Amino acid sequence: MDPSSAPAEVWTGPAIGALVVSAVAATIAAAGTIVGWVNGSRDRNMKTKEQQRSRKLQQLNELYAPLEAVRATTKRLRASLPQTEPGGGSDRWRLVSHLPEAFQSVEMKPVVAEIIKQNELAVALLRDQAGLIEGKTPASFEIFYQHQALLRLCWDNQGQPVGLGGVRVSDVPFPDQIDSDIADGRRSVEAALVRLESE
Repeated sequence: MDPSSAPAEVWTGPAIGALVVSAVAATIAAAGTIVGWVNGSRDRNMKTKEQQRSRKLQQLNELYAPLEAVRATTKRLRASLPQTEPGGGSDRWRLVSHLPEAFQSVEMKPVVAEIIKQNELAVALLRDQAGLIEGKTPASFEIFYQHQALLRLCWDNQGQPVGLGGVRVSDVPFPDQIDSDIADGRRSVEAALVRLESE
């Protein structure tokens, strides 16, 4: 039948009204589904972003900030020990080469004991918060574990080498790179936080 020749009541009766209502309801339902999906996706993205932000803050607050505070304390303590070898040369005075002397020194012994205590705090942070290290664990962290273990063993042995082979702390000197690696990790976490805030 040609729609233009259909009686007017066909297009205005209850049947067409029901059809129009059904079509409008279906359109609203579809729109609601799309809006719900968009809102749900946005909520999921916001939740993921908040989880990422929370982890980055945890890395800063539970690993990098306390680790830098411990290292700053250690560096201040180390500054109270000799800086260069005797004799006017420029060779750096390294504690690992002077442990027996430091153990016998009234001035140096308490300083070294506190350095060892601070190192143990740093080792505990690196061990207990290992899951918060940004990226791959730097080699300097692993060397630091070994250095501190040997330092403690030798110090407990009055600064003398220990073991059958005469293990010395100088076999694993302090890794100077550690402070740069800690700072690099902190900067990487801070940069990630900035990116998250700007998204």
